Order: sequence, then C-alpha cells, then structure tokens
Amino acid sequence: MVQKAKDQSVELDEELLEQVKAFAAKILSERNLRKQRDLFLESISSCDKEKVDKLQSLIDIARANEVQESYIDSA
Repeated sequence: MVQKAKDQSVELDEELLEQVKAFAAKILSERNLRKQRDLFLESISSCDKEKVDKLQSLIDIARANEVQESYIDSA
C-alpha cells in the first residue's frame, strides 16, 4: 500500500512510514515465531539445542518488535 501511494505521488508522513514498518516487522515476527514453533515442536521436547536456540532467537526478535506476549508465551 505504501508503494501504491508513492506511485500515485501521495505524500506520506515520515512518522506514518515508521509506524507501517514497525507494524510489518511485528506481523512478520509473529508469523515466523508461530511457524517455527510448529515445525520444531517435537525437536524442542527432545532438547535439540540448535532448534531451541533458533526459536529463542525468534523470541528475542519478536520481543524487540513488540509482539504480544501471548504469541511469545506459546513458543
């Protein structure tokens, strides 16, 4: 949508653009966290350190992007 607005020469406030970027990062973090959690569910219970570390990294990114704790808690 941002690109469409730019293509139509619509001026967008910088603060609005930052909010859009932050929201997009948040949504992607939520999706990545859910997807990886589902893929790694069995491996995590068997303590596969590499996969646990990758999931922890996604959790850290999710926190940085202010993902809701309900998503983080489920991971």
